[in-house]
Amino acid sequence: MNRKQLLEQFDDLFRTAARFAIENANDAIYPCHLFKALLQKDMGLVSFIETDLDKDYYYLLEWADCEIAMTPKASRPMSDVAPNEATWLVFDQAESLRQKMGADEIDNKMLLAASVTPGAGFSVNQLKTLPLSPSEIIDVVAAEAAPAAAGAPKPVKMTASAKKTLSKYCIDKNEQVASGKTTPVVGFER
Repeated sequence: MNRKQLLEQFDDLFRTAARFAIENANDAIYPCHLFKALLQKDMGLVSFIETDLDKDYYYLLEWADCEIAMTPKASRPMSDVAPNEATWLVFDQAESLRQKMGADEIDNKMLLAASVTPGAGFSVNQLKTLPLSPSEIIDVVAAEAAPAAAGAPKPVKMTASAKKTLSKYCIDKNEQVASGKTTPVVGFER
């Protein structure tokens, strides 16, 4: 897919990233602008980040803001900015992930994984403080795709805090049955 097609396909994402670049007086759309744009609620990744990946969404936003603060500034106010080469590297990495996963097209989850791949969007040093790795994103996406491909229902995933809360207020009947702690039911067969 060429750059023009990518700009069309991800128009909302590029417009949001451009807005962040212009607001921060940056001279181009950098990977940090793209990363922050991916974190916006209308991109559909907030639930994926908080529930499936069990990550602190607000920390990721702050991390993106810190990276944006360190990007080069424009010498004069900009009204229009374009993606720089590092941003296009993120899309190249996403295309590579798409091919490895056998997907039809690049989606926002692939872009998120590509943006946190060392050398694609950010350097290894920049990513040291980011608690998100491409492998964990890809593993979750692959796990979601496996049951869907087999036609099985998607399993419900719970975070550690959700499990703790449920165990505080609920009784896990499955666990009781497995451990033999339930009383037998008489006449159930009728």
